[in-house]
Amino acid sequence: MTHLLFALLLLQADTGAPLPEPAQGSAIMEMLRNSGPIALIVLAILFVCSVWSWAVILGKWAASAAPPRRAIASCALSAK
Repeated sequence: MTHLLFALLLLQADTGAPLPEPAQGSAIMEMLRNSGPIALIVLAILFVCSVWSWAVILGKWAASAAPPRRAIASCALSAK
């Protein structure tokens, strides 16, 4: 119990250190500027996979939303 109270007191201590300057641009751009090459490669791979998966999702959705070709053909034959 005393360790927990001591930790809480340390967290609340004011060190008097100046606050960092606010970022001038976007936080995402700042994160990318501060990332290493491995992190950038991983982010690029994740981005490509995300775009690919959305293309698959939208392709499946468009295919399921369109009526089947057999149904269209049978409607055209029965209309004659």
